Amino acid sequence: MGEIVRKPAQFIGDERGDSTVIIIIIVLILLIIGFAASQLAPLHWDHANFKQAVQTTMISEMVPPYKGVKETVTQKITAELDGMGALYKKEYIQVDINDTDRTIQVEVWYSRPHHLPFYQNPKQFYLKLRHKPMLPRVNIPTPRPLPDLE
Repeated sequence: MGEIVRKPAQFIGDERGDSTVIIIIIVLILLIIGFAASQLAPLHWDHANFKQAVQTTMISEMVPPYKGVKETVTQKITAELDGMGALYKKEYIQVDINDTDRTIQVEVWYSRPHHLPFYQNPKQFYLKLRHKPMLPRVNIPTPRPLPDLE
């Protein structure tokens, strides 16, 4: 009853071999995940920075007298996309300004190439932002003319 059963040396060696194969598989999976992250994370990081830059541009350009806002915003968005190395067409940058409620809406479709196999290349991105200035429309009454004092 108290006997200890010893395993043959060959079986212990097989056990080690099995654990080595499992470790190699786990390391390969981690390397694949790391490679995918190294390819896609910069693209998403640039997209977040691009979104912030477009939002800042919209806020800074929507100030009175509202002249040339659409052209200026489009030009700055184009410069940002060129700086990122994005693939886009001019008609995929849409800037709409609503004069009645003083809002600006920007829609941008673009793509970025990467080196990740078995994944959509180039990776497509879409951005839609809307901004309305917080300044209320105030109707300032015109002052009455002062009476002539003679």
